Amino acid sequence: DEFIDFNKVFHQMKGALDIAVTYIYSDAEQTVSVNYGMDYWMKILVNGAVAVDYADHSGPPFKGQYKTNIKLKKGWNELMVKVVSGSLGNGFWISISDPGNIRISADPTPEH
Repeated sequence: DEFIDFNKVFHQMKGALDIAVTYIYSDAEQTVSVNYGMDYWMKILVNGAVAVDYADHSGPPFKGQYKTNIKLKKGWNELMVKVVSGSLGNGFWISISDPGNIRISADPTPEH
């Protein structure tokens, strides 16, 4: 539900490239829905493959402005988000549908 605001962390705006990574565990191969929004430009990769090649938004960003589906393999999946900032913002929102059999972790080790 929170806007990931890179500006608050890195204090950079216009033209900054920032990357966020998390891991999704799925107990089966499946497709899940992803809602996202950004300020200003965004690319989403799943396990190194491009899921969203390019999305941009001018004007104020908002949560859930775009939607796509991504394929998860059984086991751990890497979700990487690349964001390039605009002159007024530098961040994103992302949410993933959970059919009840996924976990999200910053560390993809078996004990997490």
